[in-house]
Order: sequence, then C-alpha cells, then structure tokens
Amino acid sequence: IQTGALIKKFDTLEGTADDPTGNNRPNGLSSPSAIDINNDGSVDAVYAGDLFGNVWSIDLTGNDPNAWDFKYKSGSDPVPLFTACYGNSCSGSNVQPITTRIEVVKHPRESGYLLLFGTGKYFEVGDNATSGQVTQSFYGIWDKRQSTLTPFGRSTLQEQKIIQESVSNNTEYRVTSNNAVDWNTENGWFMDLYNQQSGNTTNYGERQ
Repeated sequence: IQTGALIKKFDTLEGTADDPTGNNRPNGLSSPSAIDINNDGSVDAVYAGDLFGNVWSIDLTGNDPNAWDFKYKSGSDPVPLFTACYGNSCSGSNVQPITTRIEVVKHPRESGYLLLFGTGKYFEVGDNATSGQVTQSFYGIWDKRQSTLTPFGRSTLQEQKIIQESVSNNTEYRVTSNNAVDWNTENGWFMDLYNQQSGNTTNYGERQ
C-alpha cells in the first residue's frame, strides 16, 4: 500500500484456453476471502472461486513472499481444491461459475475449514433466462488443509434439498432437508437451487 510495488503475483494458469464450454471466454476470480489461522493479526490463507467453477486456496504463512504459493499443486502447476459442477462429473457445459465471495468458517467438529458459497452469474447475455439454464447450487465443502490434496467431487458430498415452498402473511418461506453429513466419508454438502417439492425437477434459472 505504501509504495504500490508488486509483492507477489498468483496465476491460476486457468485462462481462455481452459474455458470448459470451449468458447474461449476469459476467466476471473471472485472477491477473495482472507483468514488468519494462528490469530497473530496477519493473513495466512486466501480463498477465491473463479468463473470456471474452481475453488482456489492460497497459502500466505510466514514472512517471506517468495514462499507464498497455492496450497495445492501438481508439480509446479496450481490445483483447485474443488470444481463446482452440476452432476457427479464435469463435462464442460455443466460447470458452475463462482462469482461471489466464499464464506470461511472453522469446521465445527474437525480440523480445517468449511467453505460456504453459491454458484451462478448475472453478467453475460442470456444469464437472466428462466429456461435452458445449468442448475446452480449452494455448497459447504471441507478444506482439511492437509499437505497433500485428495481430490474430491460432488459425489462425496451429502445432498440437501429444497423440499417445500409456501407463503404466509405475505412472506415466502422455504423448507430444506437436514441430512446429516458423515465427516468420516463425506467432504461436505450441497443444495441445488430449485424447489423439489412433489418431485419437481424444473429449474427456473435461480443462482447466487
């Protein structure tokens, strides 16, 4: 801040050539979330999502900027903690963009952190359509902050659902499931952003 000099640059290496839709769109990060792990008043880790659904974890521990780096890597290339996709596999067209800031909270039972975020965007042509949209979701995923990342996808997350919508006194209410997460075998939970009451499967384009 004092001089404007660049201290450290972080490049995810995920650009136009990596657009999962194959349309060579530019990528971009959501607003970052900075946390202090050891309560010394300094930032130790940063989390951010991107338009290609990736969740990135950056390690800023220590006073040497040369040692700051992405938390998870494959060789010299950064690796995302998680990639948000509708369904159990990422086919490209079902990738869910992350445009809002990730909320970071301490895991209530285990070590590490829970990352809470929704998916979707509202700035490209067609984003406000109510049909033909990829279903977006809200996630709570677990970063164990281990030295080596064990990759995981949506198949290892507990599903929650919107199971009822109602109106009372001119106020709209939603009821959601409360399925327990088995932290021994699961890495968090997700909830798709559409009402599944009475077996409904229609997605009207809701997004975070």
